[in-house]
Amino acid sequence: MSATARVADALAAELVEAGENVAVASLRPGPAPTPPRLYTERRSRVSIHWVAGGGSRSARSSRQDDGVRRLFEEALDAFGPDVVHVLDIEEGFRDAIPAARRRGVRTVADVEGLARTPSELDHAIYPSAEIAAHGARSAADGVRAHVIPGCALVDPAVASAGPRVNPEERGSLQLAAICELEASAGLEAVLDALRLAGLGPVELTVLGRVVDHRHARTLRTRAEAVPGLALRLFGTFEPRELPGLLADVDCVLIPLEPSKATAVDTRHALACGAPVVSARADGSPDPGMSPSAVLSFDRRSPAELGEVLRRIGGDPAFLSRLRGVARRTPVLGPKEYARAVREVYVDVLAADR
Repeated sequence: MSATARVADALAAELVEAGENVAVASLRPGPAPTPPRLYTERRSRVSIHWVAGGGSRSARSSRQDDGVRRLFEEALDAFGPDVVHVLDIEEGFRDAIPAARRRGVRTVADVEGLARTPSELDHAIYPSAEIAAHGARSAADGVRAHVIPGCALVDPAVASAGPRVNPEERGSLQLAAICELEASAGLEAVLDALRLAGLGPVELTVLGRVVDHRHARTLRTRAEAVPGLALRLFGTFEPRELPGLLADVDCVLIPLEPSKATAVDTRHALACGAPVVSARADGSPDPGMSPSAVLSFDRRSPAELGEVLRRIGGDPAFLSRLRGVARRTPVLGPKEYARAVREVYVDVLAADR
């Protein structure tokens, strides 16, 4: 299940607990039947509609896109919602918002990073005031903006405050990369950065599903050529495991370009008190979080990432400031997030009265 799908499930569960009638429509990762197929089930009073064969947007043909749109519209007609909330406008259903508007259904969408605010949208949810200000410049007239810090599926009662030992005291730099392991994940840039930085003993743990086993073998071979590097491929994890997995990590790397999924992974890491270094798109500063909360690097420049990691590993005062910023970054738990989102829905429906 993708990071975004996990947040959608958690939001649905909390909304049902508050007395709402909820359906979730999502794309299922994995082998893709042709044409795509729609499966519907009931789970804990939530109607689940998932499409097998959608895959990522970049991998979908126009014919697959047509099939996904048709199946989404079937789910929309079957459930008959008052509000459609699109959590991932980049990888989700391409035509969800216009399809909803054609049926007279009000629309809400989460807008992360530099993503353009969709046309025909009624309400936009931004993770920070900075992103809302950027979104206002690209939004159509009449779009209402709301700022809601993102949701982290990590229990704050057990979340780690981050390691207190510095790399110099420990004798090694501890890194974790969160991404599904495939050719497009950007891990080659991370390995190149570590080779160029010459940091000495480094332990790099990759957290995420191994999609391409051939690529995994290639990465292991490349890692062996980096002096002092120990590479560990952990595989699939649950968000609740992150406080333990990141307890001794000095820095979390998000090597994929900004998206809804990477924003969720970033928030999970920050909720655990771990500093984050994230890839940015087209050389622009990463706006997925406040610039003070997340350092960014250009995936096309391993030397830039190497410099960032060298400073994290060799400047205890700098690392201490990063840890403090991570702990102070506002992140909502599922209940608080659902309460804030539900207020947006109330605002949406009040406009029709």
